[in-house]
Amino acid sequence: MFKKVAVALSGGIDSAISALILKQKGFNIIGTFIRNWDTTDNRDSIEEDMNDAMWICDRLDIPFKEVNFKKEFWSDVVQHVIANSNVGFYSNPDIFYNEFIIFGSYFRYCRDQLNVDAIATGHYIQSSYGAYLENFDLSKSVKLKEGTDKSKDQSYILCRISQEALQRTMFPIGSYTKLKVKKIAQENFFDKLLNKKESFDICCMKSEKLCSFLSEYVLDKSGKFMDVDTNKIVGEHLGIHHWAVGQQCLNEYYVAANNSDNIVYVVSKKDHPALFCRSLILTDVHWIVSEPAELIKNRLYSCKFRFVPNTSLLDCKLIYLPEGDIILLDADEPLFAVAPGQYAVFYENDECVGSAKISATGPSDLFLNGNKDS
Repeated sequence: MFKKVAVALSGGIDSAISALILKQKGFNIIGTFIRNWDTTDNRDSIEEDMNDAMWICDRLDIPFKEVNFKKEFWSDVVQHVIANSNVGFYSNPDIFYNEFIIFGSYFRYCRDQLNVDAIATGHYIQSSYGAYLENFDLSKSVKLKEGTDKSKDQSYILCRISQEALQRTMFPIGSYTKLKVKKIAQENFFDKLLNKKESFDICCMKSEKLCSFLSEYVLDKSGKFMDVDTNKIVGEHLGIHHWAVGQQCLNEYYVAANNSDNIVYVVSKKDHPALFCRSLILTDVHWIVSEPAELIKNRLYSCKFRFVPNTSLLDCKLIYLPEGDIILLDADEPLFAVAPGQYAVFYENDECVGSAKISATGPSDLFLNGNKDS
């Protein structure tokens, strides 16, 4: 049923070995390179990645095609980040990129324009339909599962994927470790890619360059740093979008929070109770398969979650609030440096069941302990 497959090639080792495996399995594959950015700062690295993608296709003797989603990347990823930055929210561009570009615009383009049966990526992730969709069955919903290599698992950034895209996506290296991928690369003479510096930014722009880029669109607005314990001004800043919760600032302080008055609240110790909270307000909920029956029936659901990629899973309860689609997350242990704009991603065992945007944090431990209002 699945014969023709478009492989998203980044120019790196993971997508290259994914393409190699599919070629060895007998699939008719097309190598594609997605162009998102085209700025002066990163043009050279993009051209290098595209040349590497072309080299991969040449080595595998498969067709190569460049696809351009610069317009969609601007509207669906960059503008999301700009909007969050303007109100002091944290952003994870990789989540937006996977939801809207890879498993949105790119998936539809490959299906409708390239007429492929499926797409494939080099993500360390697994699907209940199997690495090659060998368990494809539209009478059953497809589940998203963590990759075997927990240190490389990418379920967090794929937490917004749709059923439609997941049903027709192959993840050839999802059950592999990074070490095994490198071994396969060595055995098949992909040494050129082994020596290439690994990129952790799927959006094809390094974080520092992204910050530099955003500075052109998010206007600086001077404000004050205020010490939570003394209520004294201890410094000045150029805008709340420059500072993230938990980040060190002024040499001896850590950011605890910010507000709409452009004040950044800081504390003098990294273990300060103002940096910890036990509850989160969640909106924009997305379930990979469907809303859990337990949550529908009882308006309460016990599961595990994480709010930072590749960190240990934490126990929590999700509780529907009277407002309707707003959920209260009650964690079993204090949470360090949670920032509005991050995503809480939910798990049952190794299955990623859904996610939601963190719109606000609950009272800090400082407030709950009765030491001081925060």
